[in-house]
Amino acid sequence: LPKLASGEIVGTVAVSEGLHAAHPRNIEAKFAGGKVSGVKQPVADGAAASVAIVAVNTGGSLGEQ
Repeated sequence: LPKLASGEIVGTVAVSEGLHAAHPRNIEAKFAGGKVSGVKQPVADGAAASVAIVAVNTGGSLGEQ
């Protein structure tokens, strides 16, 4: 976090998928077996980002996703 805060590196957040509202019930990207799979909409600074926070479905109940 210090490098993000200082501007030394760039980060991005990937939540939206397709035309659906960004809501946990609409997340189809999955995390299983240590891997993320799925498709997200392009994100701001995606090409320049050193780190990304990606919303995924882990297969748990809504409160656990």
